[in-house]
Amino acid sequence: MKSRSTFLTLPSRVTLAFGFYYAFARLRVVDLDEGNYLMAARLILEGKWPYHDFLFPQMPLSPLVYATWIALVGATWMKVRILPAL
Repeated sequence: MKSRSTFLTLPSRVTLAFGFYYAFARLRVVDLDEGNYLMAARLILEGKWPYHDFLFPQMPLSPLVYATWIALVGATWMKVRILPAL
């Protein structure tokens, strides 16, 4: 017989974790490098490439992921902050 946790199942754990991270993303203070990610994503959406057209000293794929996210959901501050919560 398979043992099941009676307190929290996997879907409820995922929902609870997302709810916590979503609230944290909405209510926290702006990080110092958050604008750099958004600027790099905007430059990529304009057709520029990191390390070729502009310097981006952090993870190389981060601005590409943010640019894709912005293209899908829009460029408001709160919509972009949902990505790290996911």
